[in-house]
Amino acid sequence: MDKILSKHLISKTLFISLFFSIGVIAILFIFFVNPDSLKFVSLSPLPLIGATALILLSHFCGGLRIQLLSIYSGEKLSLWHGIKSHLLGLFSAAVTPSGTGHIPMVALGLMNSGITKHSAWSVGFYTAVIDMFSYAWMLPVAAIGLLVVKPTTFAMSTQLIITIFVISLLLFIGFYILVMKLRYLQGFVTWLCKHTLLRRWDTRITIFMQKLIERMDSLSQQSFKRHCYLQLISSTMHMAGNCILWVTLKGVGLHLPFFETVALTFLILLLSFVIPTPGGSGYAEASASLVVGHQQEMALILPAIVFWRFLTHYSNFIVGSLLGGRMLLKHLSSEKCTEKAEKQS
Repeated sequence: MDKILSKHLISKTLFISLFFSIGVIAILFIFFVNPDSLKFVSLSPLPLIGATALILLSHFCGGLRIQLLSIYSGEKLSLWHGIKSHLLGLFSAAVTPSGTGHIPMVALGLMNSGITKHSAWSVGFYTAVIDMFSYAWMLPVAAIGLLVVKPTTFAMSTQLIITIFVISLLLFIGFYILVMKLRYLQGFVTWLCKHTLLRRWDTRITIFMQKLIERMDSLSQQSFKRHCYLQLISSTMHMAGNCILWVTLKGVGLHLPFFETVALTFLILLLSFVIPTPGGSGYAEASASLVVGHQQEMALILPAIVFWRFLTHYSNFIVGSLLGGRMLLKHLSSEKCTEKAEKQS
């Protein structure tokens, strides 16, 4: 985790992300923008304020979810510390491949807020489990909705439709296992530690997994009502984030169909998890511009895309650095000193 917080790595990741984003925007501008149309570009402040409000709502829901999960784990956590941990998770996800640093940073942020180690990790993992369920139902809804709304524009092959439903089914199965059958994984992890290169850390990993599974079990055994609350909050968080592009496009005078734009944004962002560039940089800008631009003026679209990406991706670098850098590095240093002292004693 100290590598994630490395100033050099953050700077390098930001440079790579900007390189791909600016490169794609420049290519789109050169090949698709008519210079004469630039004089018609204007930004309306009200939709841009609305887009900013949506990202704030998304962060609020993310923090509220972490706060509730912490309370359900028997810990005390303020809403502000929940939001802070959520923002730190987004920051870490922005600087790691496919967002893999999100869970560790959420856990670290919670530990720094006074949450016990295993409860913090269980909350971090459970946010991913809840997201898994959200993606599982949103994926087929988005695909089917696009086919129903405009079957000619969004024609999909049979193989693609089958792939979407298979992925959705796998997400549902993964959610079921992680919520209802988590203890089955303990045996697999124990076998993995004894028969692979992880033998060296067998005892530590086994103990960690046992305590983690205990905390995860306590979360999964919460009432159906509480699970509905968590899913409602998570769905609101994702929907707010997926609506930002649509609202931003209204700010440049493009009044696109709501469902189509939001569904396409969701599919674009979901696919960005498998793109190797930080936050899907380059891919996200190109996909959104070309999907929207097939029937609109690119000179209007590009400013909206730049603002959208700043709100949803690049702001994480700024906010995460301001919230986390020194504080978490100090936490890591003190933790390492404690471990060394324990070993010496």
